Amino acid sequence: MDRVEVSGDNLKYTINEEGLEVGVIQATKALTPEKPYFEVTVVDGGTQSWIGVGLADMNYPLDKQPGWDQASIGYHADDGMMYRSPIPDEMSKSGRPQPMSLTGQPHPAAKGDKMGVGVEFDKMGKDASMNPRRVFFTKNGVYLGSVLVERQYHGALYPTIGFNSPGATVSVNFDAQSASVELAHAAQFFGTNNYALDIAEEEIKKGANVNVQDTAGRTPLHMASAYGASPIATLLLEKGADPDLQVSQPSLRRCENHV
Repeated sequence: MDRVEVSGDNLKYTINEEGLEVGVIQATKALTPEKPYFEVTVVDGGTQSWIGVGLADMNYPLDKQPGWDQASIGYHADDGMMYRSPIPDEMSKSGRPQPMSLTGQPHPAAKGDKMGVGVEFDKMGKDASMNPRRVFFTKNGVYLGSVLVERQYHGALYPTIGFNSPGATVSVNFDAQSASVELAHAAQFFGTNNYALDIAEEEIKKGANVNVQDTAGRTPLHMASAYGASPIATLLLEKGADPDLQVSQPSLRRCENHV
């Protein structure tokens, strides 16, 4: 892609004119149940921090930010909002989808921040489809929330990164540790997921921090207690969850202790 320069793990937008041409680069391998998560570090936001990080199918156009076309979903650094492929009642006057907040407030990303994207796959039980079920997002290892994906996303989803800010540069990590953020994601659905205990055990075995907090400061133990999920609460306590940890919003600036 001539609008994006690749140097090792670093990607740089090469166009000097602001906003005119979107440059997109896409990974050659899709996310999988074994590797469901990746992170991008903002090395330089460029003039406007117009950087989008997300997922799309392999035919996605390389001149549109992730989330601006079928079938894609993206988290954008400049406004800290989430976009997903256009749905008629969510379209703005620009012809693009309306921005959506995952937590009731935006989470813009600046130099040094890490933007993460992951997939919850339907992988539990004898009737597991192995299809993507939800896409979730993080900032600096703090879980932001997730979006239920429609049937159109049930093919392979590839990490997709878009730019249209001169000077914008990111570093990509396809091997980012995901156990803690996956546990934080699972905690949101302990009350409705039949496999919640299995998922919690799996992520803890992979090294999840049992005291990981979401943007509201809630830990998996807080969520298990709220849902009355006693077996999960017992497991978390056995694995070192702090019952006295207060609900307080964690810093979203370069927080490194949640992976």
